[in-house]
Amino acid sequence: MLADRLDIFSRRQRTRIEAGSTYLRRAPDQTVETAEVRSVAKDEMGIDHVRFHIKIARGHTKFVDEERILSLTSFVERFRERAEA
Repeated sequence: MLADRLDIFSRRQRTRIEAGSTYLRRAPDQTVETAEVRSVAKDEMGIDHVRFHIKIARGHTKFVDEERILSLTSFVERFRERAEA
């Protein structure tokens, strides 16, 4: 029952991931990861992947500012908070 609910949530979340959307991940140590989605596309194996630009910072100090790719499932698990537009 719970697994079914999580699967439904996960499918709904996947459909919302689109180019231009921004997501956040906040860590307990005040580190904030900001991911701006560039594209969502299937690879040769048919697996959905998200290409995104990520900035990782703590306070005013940036640690990372680069492009990355994750499977859609991994992206949804990592970035659960959508940034306000």
